[in-house]
Amino acid sequence: MESYHQLQSPQIADEQVFAQVLNGISTRKYEKAVEKIPQTFGISKSSVSRKFIHASARQLRQLHERDLSDQEIIAIFMDGKSFAENQMILALGVTLQGEKIVLGMVESHTENHRVCQAFLQRLKERGLSDENKLLFIIDGAKGLRNGIHNVF
Repeated sequence: MESYHQLQSPQIADEQVFAQVLNGISTRKYEKAVEKIPQTFGISKSSVSRKFIHASARQLRQLHERDLSDQEIIAIFMDGKSFAENQMILALGVTLQGEKIVLGMVESHTENHRVCQAFLQRLKERGLSDENKLLFIIDGAKGLRNGIHNVF
């Protein structure tokens, strides 16, 4: 009865598929990997892909909406990474206790100062405090540096 309930709950099924894909089961091999498990009857690779997309989109939305006001961030690592024609700019916060926390990320074509500025402003709106001075660790990207100076 519990497996029937799980099949009826798309969020639970999405999260289970999400966890399994993250653990290394490819969407192409998923159907073969689970064909012996009765509660997975009828799961295709396209269904697995859809479930993974739903679950990862939900997790990304939670990451981007998470309140940061309770975090004692003292330093922020920022950098951009190229993926095909786009950049993914990531901010990783470090707490007073040394814990690393992904603060957020934004997709852009370059490490443009306007994009960085808007990204940092959203982090402040989510509660990132600059009450105690923050240490920013960046590479030589002028866009990151200018965005930081404009917001902080």
